[in-house]
Amino acid sequence: MDDALASRKEKILNWLKGKHNILLILILFLAFFIRINIYSYTTNQPLWWDEADYTYTAKVWGSDLDTRDLWYYRRAFFWPLTIAAMFKFGLGETGARFLTLLFSMGTVWITYLIGKTLFNKNAGLLAAFGMAVARLPLFLSGRLLTELPATFLVVAGYYLFIRGYMKKEGNHLIYLSAFFLAFGIMIRFATSLAMIPLLVYVILNEKFSFLKNKHLWIFAFIILFILSPFLVAYKTNFPSGTGDFFSHYTNIGRGEDQPKANLMGVPGIWGFIKDIRFNMTWWWFAFFIIGCAIFIDMFVGIDMITKKDSVRMSMFILLWILVPLIFHGMLSEYVDERYLLWSYPALFAIFGMGMMKIYDLIKRYNLYIAIAFIAAILILGAIPQMKAGNAVLKEKRFSYQAVMESGLWLKEVTNPGDVIMSQSRPQHGYYAERDVYSYDEYNETQFDEIIKQYNASYFVVSRFEFHPQWAYSYGVNKNLSVANAWFQDEARTQPLLVIYNLN
Repeated sequence: MDDALASRKEKILNWLKGKHNILLILILFLAFFIRINIYSYTTNQPLWWDEADYTYTAKVWGSDLDTRDLWYYRRAFFWPLTIAAMFKFGLGETGARFLTLLFSMGTVWITYLIGKTLFNKNAGLLAAFGMAVARLPLFLSGRLLTELPATFLVVAGYYLFIRGYMKKEGNHLIYLSAFFLAFGIMIRFATSLAMIPLLVYVILNEKFSFLKNKHLWIFAFIILFILSPFLVAYKTNFPSGTGDFFSHYTNIGRGEDQPKANLMGVPGIWGFIKDIRFNMTWWWFAFFIIGCAIFIDMFVGIDMITKKDSVRMSMFILLWILVPLIFHGMLSEYVDERYLLWSYPALFAIFGMGMMKIYDLIKRYNLYIAIAFIAAILILGAIPQMKAGNAVLKEKRFSYQAVMESGLWLKEVTNPGDVIMSQSRPQHGYYAERDVYSYDEYNETQFDEIIKQYNASYFVVSRFEFHPQWAYSYGVNKNLSVANAWFQDEARTQPLLVIYNLN
């Protein structure tokens, strides 16, 4: 036992002697320091619609809350199920926020591993530093959304698949990658796009003989088995199954009688590219462009793509970036930076390669100037990133304060079984812990009937979420008494949210 302990201690000490390992620890420490401050700052901030959608459902599932299920079954449900476990064990929203912090830390660590595996340790360290201080991951570290946990799981799945299948380090890694990828998709179904680069690589590597590869069949079975509860729930609520997901969000396959979304098309791709540039700053984006030189060999040697693994690997990395960029660019209604987060580890790894190319050029003349150059570029990119992240955290922190306070007030003045009419349905459901119905699909006459049908107690109208135009004058037209109100100004002349008594 003593010999084993001594051996372990020696291994740890030897590991710590490596300069790359020391730098990794410093990067992880920086990432944790930033994120624990974000956690402290945002612990009690009001929830947005999507956050509340997850946490309200989690509270219903995990706390045996006797209110109706509001879950939207086009969404994969592993994230609210995970948060439900927090409520079950008494950790609640605070525990869920700390779990988000851990996932955020995980994305920094897995970005290092990806960069190191695809390129080298230096690229991995630079990529990890980028994820540690980038504005988008920092902002999402303070929100109970799906992007960070899904990114960690999907990228971890990529890392294990690269080692297990592409580098042939063990079939067990292929199976393990399936678990991570499946649970990532179970958190955010749109990340199922991550399967496209893998499939292309496999076909280029084995052609159609991959159909005889039993390890890939086990890989596929694990993913489908884990996804099966979601697929069944989807089919139960939407008879056309997951095909409905793509028709609903992309217009593909929608009937002529169904409303069409106003998609961006090709200009959306450029919109997302500009957003990537903004999230990397000009300094870092320039080195990302330099790093894209890694794809030259792929284009020059495209005829070798089925014979040379390095060319296939370049294709895989390129598709990792292009698949979500093209899909969301063309088939989204607006640019939402969160959609591409799972491609950011690849973007920062390429940025790291660009930095190292310039470093190697300068090092030929003077090592210390090369080191100072790298440090200066990292600082020039990191400072505006952290400033921007801090600014958006402050700006958005109290953006839904009136909704949260009104929900807590409604909880105090209502009884279990009472019904609230509100467009902030998941937020008021979460804070008030009562049945909440939205009313945007009704006209004023229909709304009168709905109030009677549900025997609703309170009607909420606000500047938050979408409201039909008639809702703003409904309380006055019906001569309803104001139960409570929140205002934008101290003089109480600009109402943000008004609660009317329906009894």
